Amino acid sequence: MTYGKLFKNIDDLWANYAFERDAREFSLGDTLDIKTSIILVVLVFLAGQTDTFFHDGLVGDARILQYVSVGAVICGGICAVFELIPRRYSVEATPTEYDTWIADLKKRHEKDANPDAVVLERAILGRAKRAKERAETNIAVNERKSNLMTASFYFSAASLGANLITMVMRLF
Repeated sequence: MTYGKLFKNIDDLWANYAFERDAREFSLGDTLDIKTSIILVVLVFLAGQTDTFFHDGLVGDARILQYVSVGAVICGGICAVFELIPRRYSVEATPTEYDTWIADLKKRHEKDANPDAVVLERAILGRAKRAKERAETNIAVNERKSNLMTASFYFSAASLGANLITMVMRLF
């Protein structure tokens, strides 16, 4: 199957890409939130483990490691909470807004030689342009969310490492 059979012209191809990317970026925000929520659960577990270590008594290097763990849990938790703050994503227009827009396009092009074809072309290109704009906006939102999730992950990994080393030190 060739692309020529799927798309009438390059504008159709790019419009299709813009719609797909817009949908992917919108759903990526939910994926990032789910992953960050899992990291937050891990951080809560690590905080509880660190609390247990402190209550059991720590001395020397183990105590220092647990201060590192506490700092990492705090920083990771802050990053996770900031990642989970609800963001306003750019979304598709409502059906009523599209009805109004299409009616305006029809009125504007009613005297053209082939008004239906012109309106259809303008609608596809206009909707693709808006999908591209939404995707760009949502990419920026997701990039910030991804950076916060990544930082939260590394802080949780640091806490986990400190806790593992502390456990090994206490065993031997």
